[in-house]
Amino acid sequence: MSIFRSSKIHGPGVRQLREWPIIQRALDGRTWMPVRDGDRVESTTSTAILADAVVACVNDPATRLLNVADADPQPARRLASLVAQAAGANLQQVEVDATCPSPIGLLPWNQDNILDTSALNQLGVQPATFADTIQQEVGWVTGIAAGGRDGAWQLPPWLQAEPLTMSPRSNAAPHRNQLQPGAPGTVHSAPQDARPSADPVCADRRRSGLRSSANAATRVIERTSHFKHFVIRYGHGE
Repeated sequence: MSIFRSSKIHGPGVRQLREWPIIQRALDGRTWMPVRDGDRVESTTSTAILADAVVACVNDPATRLLNVADADPQPARRLASLVAQAAGANLQQVEVDATCPSPIGLLPWNQDNILDTSALNQLGVQPATFADTIQQEVGWVTGIAAGGRDGAWQLPPWLQAEPLTMSPRSNAAPHRNQLQPGAPGTVHSAPQDARPSADPVCADRRRSGLRSSANAATRVIERTSHFKHFVIRYGHGE
């Protein structure tokens, strides 16, 4: 039996689409996005590397606890840029601080947490980077997203993705202190055409299940605030 520990799963076919608000900003033609705690570094896990790990464990059955994550973890602001670029946009990042109420500017990768994948490498699995794999997810999402009559983007109902609530805006990026009321001496409000959306650019959401197999069954057995655990049971019984 092999137990997988993953972090912030992404890729074609996921049910929880954390990157959607960034993709949506790109599709809407926006040119900026608020960012909070952009220097956090949290591991990500592509569906491709999960599949490779399943195959490796099936070919080498053992009892193990295995971290499964992409190579070369990057700061959250860099991951956000990669998502936007994959969607065809270059979004200017406007920093927000504690004077701006949460969760505005919160990115999906909001924990300092890096998974050690040395054991995965010893199995012969060489993870790709987030930059190598995010284009596949973005291409898949933009292929299934449909524009509604009201101009809002619509996704299939089985896909967990919280859309942004758009407010009157222009493409001019506001000063960081213009985003929301702040401390004395700051600018307390932005011009109406420069206010950002009231919703977060990206928020961490509750994790959902993932099933994939290679002559084996994958089953989620435990959920924590940072990881998912998977059990790989060998054989065809489940």
